[in-house]
Amino acid sequence: MNDHFLNDDGTVTAELDMRLSQEQFGLIYGQYFSNAPEPSVAKRKATRPLRYRWTNNIVPYEFVNGHFSANEVYQIKAAMQRWMDTTCLQFRPARRGDRNRMRFQNGAG
Repeated sequence: MNDHFLNDDGTVTAELDMRLSQEQFGLIYGQYFSNAPEPSVAKRKATRPLRYRWTNNIVPYEFVNGHFSANEVYQIKAAMQRWMDTTCLQFRPARRGDRNRMRFQNGAG
């Protein structure tokens, strides 16, 4: 399964959430992009048990204020868009009533 993309700036997005130089990608995955077409991502289920899935495939998210620059938020949202383009998940800003949410913050892990 190919889950990596050659970006317009020459970097490679791997596993839908890691932006690597082509050299880094080659060292990790053992292949390089030259003029290769952008691979497609196979649709799949990440987990079978329904209780572990996001309700209605919607992932509410929030950013902790002051933890990311405008450019970093842009990059994260671009990665979320890639997920939406290739999976059944839909991301949207969290609302007050959302019981579960994905929280972006800088930390040690």
